[in-house]
Amino acid sequence: MKWFVLIMIGCSTVWGLTIGQVPQAIVLKDALVSGGDWHSSRLKDKICVVFYVDPDEKNINDDFSKILKKSRLKLSVSVIVNMKSTWIPKFLITKGLKKEQEKEKDILFIMDNERTLIKKWGLKDDYSSILIFGDGGKLIYQFVGKMKKKEIDKVMSLVNIAFSK
Repeated sequence: MKWFVLIMIGCSTVWGLTIGQVPQAIVLKDALVSGGDWHSSRLKDKICVVFYVDPDEKNINDDFSKILKKSRLKLSVSVIVNMKSTWIPKFLITKGLKKEQEKEKDILFIMDNERTLIKKWGLKDDYSSILIFGDGGKLIYQFVGKMKKKEIDKVMSLVNIAFSK
């Protein structure tokens, strides 16, 4: 039993984020595709969906993205790209992100040049993660990998409940 408790304590520290908690404040220097620094304090304003993506798996959760768009909810959406998790040269990724930023004015595109969210928040490297922050910047949902329809339905229900508060 003691080993189980130690393993659980160890895992919760490695994962870094806890549902219902506001994560450690982070500043990503020179990270906004539109120019400037990104501050995690932006996550406190309204319900925020954050896609933390490996450029090699950037389209893995397009189904969820499309459903979010169709919902027309007033969400803050950010795409944070883990720039260190790919062989693709940074200048090519940056060029593509700038084009996306021009097309998608309502989405904030951000570059994590040093794996900061992996180091500070314990996100998984080389994966796609989805984080949803609610009232006051508290984490209300996290998911790693490709979302299936059942998971998308669950998350949309959660987001709708968060909006109704």
